[in-house]
Amino acid sequence: MNKIRSLWTVLLMLFLLTPSNAKTLLVKLQGTPALAKSAGRLSQTGVAAVDVLLQAWQVPQVRTLFPAAVLKENIESLTSWVAVDLPDDLDAAQALAALRRTSGVLVAQENRAFRLQYVPNDPRYR
Repeated sequence: MNKIRSLWTVLLMLFLLTPSNAKTLLVKLQGTPALAKSAGRLSQTGVAAVDVLLQAWQVPQVRTLFPAAVLKENIESLTSWVAVDLPDDLDAAQALAALRRTSGVLVAQENRAFRLQYVPNDPRYR
């Protein structure tokens, strides 16, 4: 139970600390990408079809979304997420559609911030 609680805490902190950027796409790759294994920023993911797109778009680097997850072997589902910062001249909607059609990509979405639309009625809130 503590592992789940700490995992959600890490996810929440990363969500709150990561700035929202419409030009950043979050991509979950099939398997663990090469850059997640090195816990760094690289120009290639190790997934050939994705790397061809990134090279065509002239994406300088991709980064692991959850770098701390690389250190824990039992959190493999997090290591497959990468963040792709798109160049300013590239249309994010077209890039998103292309990634979703690419083999080796399980999920592709924009990096967006979500805000609460109401105040919870929990008396302990705040």
